[in-house]
Amino acid sequence: YDQHIDLETKIREQQQIAEKQNDQEIRLYANAKRKMAGLRKKREGELFQAFQNHQQAMVDHLATLVKEQVDDEDSRIAKAVAQRDAKRQAEEEDGKKKRAVMQKEILKHRLATMSLNDMKSDETKKDQSLDLQRRIAEDQTYFQEQEQRLASKKVEEDEVQSILVKQGDERSNKFQVEKHNEL
Repeated sequence: YDQHIDLETKIREQQQIAEKQNDQEIRLYANAKRKMAGLRKKREGELFQAFQNHQQAMVDHLATLVKEQVDDEDSRIAKAVAQRDAKRQAEEEDGKKKRAVMQKEILKHRLATMSLNDMKSDETKKDQSLDLQRRIAEDQTYFQEQEQRLASKKVEEDEVQSILVKQGDERSNKFQVEKHNEL
């Protein structure tokens, strides 16, 4: 009978040891599974962050390209406006020089005519002097009209320039709005 009780006690002890070992294995398995889940979650987070970083880098790169394109267009418009202004100013200077030379030649010619007329009679001289003054007044009127035409032409060109600058600004603003809407 004692042997039988010893045997049952040993069997219970072995069952308890086996249960403890099973419990230990289950705990180890659960811990391992938790660690694997944690590592998987960490890896997924790293992959997501890498994807986000790549996506942001692409957006930044595209934004840089767009800005460079807009800046390039703005500089081309500014360069074209500067060239047109320089050409207009050169034309104005050239026109002023030509008018000044023409006025000097006219005056020189008229003075020569006057000296010739001085040799003639006083009456003829008087008539020619009056005629010369009238012509000078007409020439001055003509040159004033020419200057007014040039000034109005310059005003028109300034209006065209402001329209071009406004169109460039509108294009740039439209492009900025489209870029902002894409983002």
